[in-house]
Amino acid sequence: MRQRLRAFFSRGGDLTFALVLVVAFFLVFMVILILSFPKGVGIDTRREPEAQRSAPPPPQAGTRPESWESTVARLTWVQRNVKAKPADSIVWTPASAGLSLGEQDAVQTFADSGASIAFDRNQTISLGENALIVIRRFEREPALGAQRASVVLLRGAVEGSVAGSSRGASTVEVVAGHAATSISSAGGGTTRFRVAAGTDEASVVAVTRGRAEVKVGNRSIAVGSGQSLTIRSNGSVSGPSSLAPPPVLETPADGATVFSGALPANIGFVWKPVGEDASYRIEIARNASFKEPLLDRPVAEASFGVPDLPAGSYAWRVRSIRKGAEGRPSEIRTFDVATDRDPPALHVQFPVGRQRAGVLSLHGETDPGARVFVGKSSCAVAADGTFEAQVALSRGVQIVVVQAVDVLGNVAYASRMIAAR
Repeated sequence: MRQRLRAFFSRGGDLTFALVLVVAFFLVFMVILILSFPKGVGIDTRREPEAQRSAPPPPQAGTRPESWESTVARLTWVQRNVKAKPADSIVWTPASAGLSLGEQDAVQTFADSGASIAFDRNQTISLGENALIVIRRFEREPALGAQRASVVLLRGAVEGSVAGSSRGASTVEVVAGHAATSISSAGGGTTRFRVAAGTDEASVVAVTRGRAEVKVGNRSIAVGSGQSLTIRSNGSVSGPSSLAPPPVLETPADGATVFSGALPANIGFVWKPVGEDASYRIEIARNASFKEPLLDRPVAEASFGVPDLPAGSYAWRVRSIRKGAEGRPSEIRTFDVATDRDPPALHVQFPVGRQRAGVLSLHGETDPGARVFVGKSSCAVAADGTFEAQVALSRGVQIVVVQAVDVLGNVAYASRMIAAR
């Protein structure tokens, strides 16, 4: 009995020791996990120390503040696929117009998408497709009427405007690559700008109206109206240089109507080139505000064809691009696409009675500009729409078919059964 008790306690001590080792290893493993994977802070690594942040902690994205004072910015317009991420989250969620944004919140757009962000009525920026920004901060000085906003552009491009007032200056800072661009306006004027990040491994700042100050390292460079500045990935600077002038639009003419028929309308957009070193960006929208463009594309040549535009009213404009910098847009032209499914007129003078085998001359008339086919062969059509076709008749009875096809693809037919001896 004594030996059995001694063996039991011996085994119990071994089990206790084993349990202690397991718990110890588990605790060590948890400590290693905590040290290796700290709590994330989102994609922005440019967060300022808490002591330097003058604004109170912002609300998370998606909250509804009672006034502008309780938020940094707001999404005012969203097109297609746009997502937002609060500062203290790693999850991106679909964004909609009216969404409130706080400091360190992020917004990104995807292909054929866009968004507009307002800090207040005088400071707005718009994101093109495939863009990513982080809101840094927004500061107010109510006594002076001054406002300062700052964003980090990580990908894509932003366009914006800053309007001043008699009370004080408004400023927007865009940090992209090696440069921090400060755009301000005072005294009621408005500054319009565009900043592109990572274009051919360089950032490009363009000012179409007003003035901007670009800081690159210890340098401060002024960019005036109609100028651009290129900041390369190694920190070197090119410019300021003049922006390419806006193109002169040619077709479609302003107020023109383009018809589509049995075949979809392939509308050709043409403008005068501004130089061999220029490319272009064409925008087509349902209205002249261009808030929701149907097409926004870079174009290498001074023309572009768009098929399958449904019936409706449209507006279009073009910008010139030189060395990655976009200039002012051209004039805005409007046009209509209308549906025309009516076949062209077709009148053929078929012979009466039995004919002799051989060559038969057919005469007829159709709409000017239409094409005429007799069987599988085409025939010439005069400017006034008249035509003459030669038909080979063999002995017996045969069917002669004539087709007229207008420029919209609408077809008219005429046929006759002719007997030849």
